[in-house]
Amino acid sequence: MNYLADGIDDQFSDFVERITPLLVIDHAGRAGNGFFQTIFDQHPQVIACPWMHYVYSYLISEFDSVDAYGSRKIWEFWRNSRYFSLLYRELDGDQTRLLRRFGGNPDAVIDREVVRFVFDRLLLGREVVSRKYLIAAIFFSYAKGLGRDVSKIRYIVCPDSISLRAENIDAGFTGRLVDLVMSDYPNTRLVHLERDPRAGFASTNHQFVNQSGNMYGIRPGNYISSFSNLLRGRFDWEGPFIFGFLLVYFKRTFETINRKRDQYKDCLITVRNEDLNLNFTRTMKILSELLKIDYLDTWTEDFSPTMLGLPWTGTGAYNSQYQTSIYGPLKNDPDKIARTVSGPNAYVTQRWRSRLSLTEIFILECALGAELQQFGYDRVFPENKGLNNLGLVLRFLLPFKGELPSPRWVLLGLKVGFSEFIHRLFFVFCFPVFYLFSRVSFALYCARFGVFNSK
Repeated sequence: MNYLADGIDDQFSDFVERITPLLVIDHAGRAGNGFFQTIFDQHPQVIACPWMHYVYSYLISEFDSVDAYGSRKIWEFWRNSRYFSLLYRELDGDQTRLLRRFGGNPDAVIDREVVRFVFDRLLLGREVVSRKYLIAAIFFSYAKGLGRDVSKIRYIVCPDSISLRAENIDAGFTGRLVDLVMSDYPNTRLVHLERDPRAGFASTNHQFVNQSGNMYGIRPGNYISSFSNLLRGRFDWEGPFIFGFLLVYFKRTFETINRKRDQYKDCLITVRNEDLNLNFTRTMKILSELLKIDYLDTWTEDFSPTMLGLPWTGTGAYNSQYQTSIYGPLKNDPDKIARTVSGPNAYVTQRWRSRLSLTEIFILECALGAELQQFGYDRVFPENKGLNNLGLVLRFLLPFKGELPSPRWVLLGLKVGFSEFIHRLFFVFCFPVFYLFSRVSFALYCARFGVFNSK
């Protein structure tokens, strides 16, 4: 590797000063940050790693807001982190399965020996590294491992979340991750990925209802704790009322990205998922002009996404490749459909209409109406005057999709295993109590924290 060392320090110094992060924020999830990265997978002026997400979130979760790290400590942490280890280490069985799960190909060509050499040299050659230096080292070593001409790279794509694990949804989210990126790189371009919140909600709800086994996440071993959380109004990703929690999450994250939109309006670009799917070439021409980068010949209406140069097979809550709970309360897309929707297509913009009941659509349009209006999405129902009307209350008393324990769902538990079948029978007896108290507890929660108060 001695040949690689020649001039690498100067290359990196130039790289640090030249690059501009594209901080890609998909505020509630499911707006297509994976797809967005694949668009730039082959762009010579942009380095995007569709295998790597949440770079800043991982650092903040582990080290909070510190802006410098002991080099050996951060080197040890980052080379073993979930996503970067896919690039740094030779793949094991679990990593191979992870890559296939989110549509990647383990056979993609990347010289991991080069990644290790460059990353180790940049970090272990000093005692302390700044957060800005670390971010640049991550993407620089990845680019060198791909054999890219680093002198041409102008942007690094950093997809991340507006919320942080340590933050409490009750009071809302601060969006401080955006502030930290801006403090490291004041020239950052903030890319807000927007998607019809009804589509995003349907997708997220589908995944977590299936992943949790039911709408409340009830299992024989957590019945008491789940019911206790329900009574105390503690809603989270594990339950005890997924539909209600997601309504709050979507509302809170929308409020947060709007605050950041006002704060950083001069450097923010909004990209609607629907525009990428329905008007791909026009959208990419506008975006490439805003970023002042070359428009690629491959950016046609039949664009085929790639991950590290190989075809991306797609990912998403309805895809059985990603969503491993294939016998859950909600049905996944058939494989023949899932394989055809990785690139721009109209199907993913309309799927929510069949995945949500009219009851759910009505509730979502009441709760998330401000977002629908701001980004020009048409309503199914006429605009409602508020959330305190009898029609909304009555609709909230109706069951949501995947909430009722149907005989078919109970019997499908046998395909998973006898213990799963017993779990589902157990849920049948728990269901009436949770069904009632979930509505009461959620109403009290919303009133207590003013979740849907007009602002």
